[in-house]
Amino acid sequence: MKTAGAAIDPVNAAVSIKESVKLWLEEMGEGLSPGRFRFCKTRNFAPTDGKRGQGITCYALKSAWHIGAWDDWPSEVKDGCAEFIKAFQTPGGYFVDEWLLRRTDICVRLSMAKRRRFRRMSAGVQDAKERAVIADTRQSAATLTLIGDRPRHPLPTEWGNEGDAREYIRSLDWSEPWGAASRAGHIVALAAMNADARGGLAASDARLFDAVFEETDRFRDEKTGVWGGGGASPVQRINGAMKMLGAYDWANRPMPHPDRIIDYALGEQGGEDGCGALDKLYVLLTAGAEAPGHRAADIELFALDALADIGSYRRADGGFSFYRSRATRWYYEAIVGLGEKQSDMHGAAMLTWACAAALDLLGLREELGWRTSKP
Repeated sequence: MKTAGAAIDPVNAAVSIKESVKLWLEEMGEGLSPGRFRFCKTRNFAPTDGKRGQGITCYALKSAWHIGAWDDWPSEVKDGCAEFIKAFQTPGGYFVDEWLLRRTDICVRLSMAKRRRFRRMSAGVQDAKERAVIADTRQSAATLTLIGDRPRHPLPTEWGNEGDAREYIRSLDWSEPWGAASRAGHIVALAAMNADARGGLAASDARLFDAVFEETDRFRDEKTGVWGGGGASPVQRINGAMKMLGAYDWANRPMPHPDRIIDYALGEQGGEDGCGALDKLYVLLTAGAEAPGHRAADIELFALDALADIGSYRRADGGFSFYRSRATRWYYEAIVGLGEKQSDMHGAAMLTWACAAALDLLGLREELGWRTSKP
């Protein structure tokens, strides 16, 4: 990060971002049914009508929540968001967007054909679809939980016992801890939300959490406190730590060695996209809460620098793009835009969350009316 924290006024930056993103979100929903939003302003390939594209609504809702604009939205828009998201849940608990699965099928097949990976095509397509469904399920349920709502049905419990959870975690590729930790975190997040819906954790939930954290601990480096197998890059380890700390948060359990995690995060370079901008801030925020005072001055300076850095993702249309120079083209494996120099809904959700985390580290979030969320 090459910015200077002293060069930015965090209060003015937060006010400016809130005002511009609020207007951008309104523009993205203009002329559409309540609760529907465009992914980006021009050349948007994501659906804006029919029972399609509920993930874009999740991103818009989260963005409004982070900047404190959700409470000011008209009731018909808030109700429209919640009901639209809930409409995608099947009786089996998964949130299934058939448009996303069809688009994923086409895009993955084209990508694998281009790389001449014909033998693995069927397996690759199926894996991409399964990952999209479980990720969408977690995101949809977590978004509803954020606003005090809940899914219509219990969430899926395919890892409903400790043995299945252990076997699944051991099967993951921990040389890429970002993905492995995310998948391990699904087990905890879905179980925690189910427990909340029925009024509290059961003994079986506690045993499941024990199994998850005992297994993932096998892939945690004792010296640095972060997760990842041999060859994992620092960016992967930081992003993986974000996913694992989110799991500890959902389980309401203390994380191991928060001081070492802070030291590692401050000493390594994060990723250069919306997730990278957010993940280190989230790690410092959650680890810092369990190691109060540890390198507090360094964390504050980092938060100031991060706010200045977040400004490089802002676009002239009022929102944020997922990349510094352009919008993202993808929602999971589905193409949703051309990656032009404009804001996109994924960037808005990630960068407003990052801004909220930075403000929290500076002790300014509550007084400015911002909110954070869980992964």
